[in-house]
Amino acid sequence: MQIRVILSSIAALFILTGNAAFASDDPAILEAQKFFKQFSDLERAYDPAEAELYAPNAVIKDTRVYEDGQSKTLTWTGENYKQIVKAQLPVSKARNEQYSYSQPVFQKDGSNVRLRCQRSSISKKYSAPLEMLIAPTARGWKIIEESCQSQP
Repeated sequence: MQIRVILSSIAALFILTGNAAFASDDPAILEAQKFFKQFSDLERAYDPAEAELYAPNAVIKDTRVYEDGQSKTLTWTGENYKQIVKAQLPVSKARNEQYSYSQPVFQKDGSNVRLRCQRSSISKKYSAPLEMLIAPTARGWKIIEESCQSQP
């Protein structure tokens, strides 16, 4: 009976977190989780250091979904996106734009870690999928791919 209670508790924890990877002892997944916490902390603080978490050769794709249902995908390199992030931070801060993240799933992808989650814009009141491929590099963990949806 006691084992049943323990197993039920573990299952409930996985359901609440939405991801069994939180229970992972895989070093890469643990590092990716720490990295993503750093990313979201820097983003919340409007810290330009957030831009440095992107590898220069990263590929960033943002599919903008318009009110009429049409969409347009914009693509940048990491180097270009760093400049956009740095320029946009003061504007975002002035507008008090914030994001929250839910349902994170961290999965190994070779030596990299793929993160899939829901990103919610608090100010614009929408939620959309976000996917990142995070890789260990000579300069620490970096985002090498990002795919998201946004609303203008």
